[in-house]
Amino acid sequence: MDKSFDKKVIANINEYIAANNLSIRKIADEAGIGYHRLWSILVQSNSIKLSDYVTICKAFCEPLEYFMPKK
Repeated sequence: MDKSFDKKVIANINEYIAANNLSIRKIADEAGIGYHRLWSILVQSNSIKLSDYVTICKAFCEPLEYFMPKK
C-alpha cells in the first residue's frame, strides 16, 4: 500500500479542518469515531482505513473523492 497516498489524504483532511476552523472533537462526535482514534489518524498516523475515510467524508457532507490527491 502506498503510504504517501494516505499521507496526502490525511493532509487534505487536516487542511479542510483548518480552513473551516473545525474542532476534532466535534468531527469525532459527528462521525461516530472516538476522539483519540480520530486525533491519532489525523496527527500521528501515516495511514487511514477506508471505513474511517468514508465516515469522515459523510461527517463533512463531502463526496468520497473530495480529499483524494489531485493528479
